[in-house]
Amino acid sequence: AQADHFSIYQSSGVSDGLSYRLFIQNNGEVGINTSDPTDTLHLLRNNANHGITLQRAGTNPGTATINVTSFGALALTAANNFNITSGGSQQIIFNRGGTEVARFNTSGNLKLPDSAKIELGGVQTGSGDLQIWHNGGTGNSNIKQVSGNLYFYTGSDLNMLLQDGTSVDLYYANDKKFQTQASGAKIFNTA
Repeated sequence: AQADHFSIYQSSGVSDGLSYRLFIQNNGEVGINTSDPTDTLHLLRNNANHGITLQRAGTNPGTATINVTSFGALALTAANNFNITSGGSQQIIFNRGGTEVARFNTSGNLKLPDSAKIELGGVQTGSGDLQIWHNGGTGNSNIKQVSGNLYFYTGSDLNMLLQDGTSVDLYYANDKKFQTQASGAKIFNTA
C-alpha cells in the first residue's frame, strides 16, 4: 500500500480477517477489504462468493448482479433481459484464455474458428445431439445428427428425412417420393 492514503479500519471484532474495510490510495485506486488495491476498484472477500448488485427502483424496477464464485468463476445475472452491447462499428469477441473462440461481426454474423462446432442439445451430457461445423483442413462443411432422425423443412413442408442409420427419404409437399434402402432405392408415386 502507498504511504498517503485514506482508509476506514476495523480494529476489533474482525471475523473475516480483513480489517481494512475501505482503502483509497493516493493514485485513486479503491480497495474494499484490502489495503493493496490492484485496480481502479478492488473488492476482496475471504472464503465466500461475492459481487456487486445493481438495482433500479421506481418505474420498471429490477436488479442485476456480478458475482465471483469459487476459483474465479464469473456469474452475470439479470432479473430480466441480458444485453451485451458494443459500439455500432465494433465486434463482440469471445476469448478463452488467449484464444478467440467466437465473435459476432459488425453485421451480426456469428463467426467460429475452423473445426469449432455448434452443438444443439446435450448441454448436460457434453455432446450435442446436432452438430454443425466446418473442417478447415479438408474444406468440408458438416452436419451430424448424433442420435435420432434429422428432418429438413421448408415452411411446414417436409423435404428430406435422414433416418437414424436406415434411410434417406426425399419428399415433395410432404409426400414421400424417394427412399434409400439396404438393397438400393425405392421411388414412390411415379406419374
